Amino acid sequence: MVTLCEKESDFVATTEGNFKVKCTLYDFDFVDDFVRNLSSLCNQLATLKTDGAVKVLEIDTTELTTLDYEQIINVMIPDKDQLFSHTETLSPGSKGLVTCLVLVALSERRRMKVLLDHGQ
Repeated sequence: MVTLCEKESDFVATTEGNFKVKCTLYDFDFVDDFVRNLSSLCNQLATLKTDGAVKVLEIDTTELTTLDYEQIINVMIPDKDQLFSHTETLSPGSKGLVTCLVLVALSERRRMKVLLDHGQ
C-alpha cells in the first residue's frame, strides 16, 4: 500500500506533485537495501519501521531526481537489460519513487522465483 499523504495529515505534502510518500510493504526483504541505497547514492534519508513482516517506509521525495532513481535501479537491478526492452526516464518526485519501488520489487520477485526453481 502506498499513501501520498494529504496536507492535513502530520506527514505533510511539500510541493505540488512531490509528496512525502508512506509505503506499507509486506514481505519485501529488499526494502532495507533500498533505504541504504537511497542514503548512500542519493543522500536521501528515509524512515523504515519494521513490525514483523510489515515494513513502513516514509520518504520525502521533494529532492529526488530521475538520476537518483537511475542510480538505484542500476545497483538493485543488475540484469535490467534482460528485464526491460528499453529504458524510460522515471519522473522525479513521488511518482518516480513509486515506479522505482515497483520495478525493484518485480525484479526481486523474479530473482527469488529463479532461485526457488533452481533449488538454491
